[in-house]
Amino acid sequence: MHPVAPWFPMSTAPDLTRPQAPELLAAMQSLGHALGAPDEDPLWVDRTLHRLQVVGEAFAAHVEAAEGADGIYADAVRTDGRLGFRAMRLCREHIAIESRLASITALVRSPGVEPMAIRHPIDVLLNELRKHRQRGADLIFEAYQQELG
Repeated sequence: MHPVAPWFPMSTAPDLTRPQAPELLAAMQSLGHALGAPDEDPLWVDRTLHRLQVVGEAFAAHVEAAEGADGIYADAVRTDGRLGFRAMRLCREHIAIESRLASITALVRSPGVEPMAIRHPIDVLLNELRKHRQRGADLIFEAYQQELG
């Protein structure tokens, strides 16, 4: 097997050993931990809402860094034009995830909401975010790596 090397100087390539959007990952993990807290905790809903808002802020920062003319997706497509469809799919996922975040936030803010009504939608959200992050990491890896032959 040949070593893997970047298509262009490492000074301009992203660090492929570093998780993309580490703040988002940390926020997701914190929200996931909140789901494991006992329902009887009187602050459960408030803590979950706070962690959900942190995920929303981190996701908004991710979207800003990923989209646009200078975003990581545009850079990946400039590096390998074949990746355009996958980058567009990731941008469409941003819209869907933002919508789900808004719906869940509204649910959590509902008066008298029970933790059991919140757990499943948040679990679905976290699963979507995990899949989205993996597809994004795959896109970045494919754009910036090739085998030398």
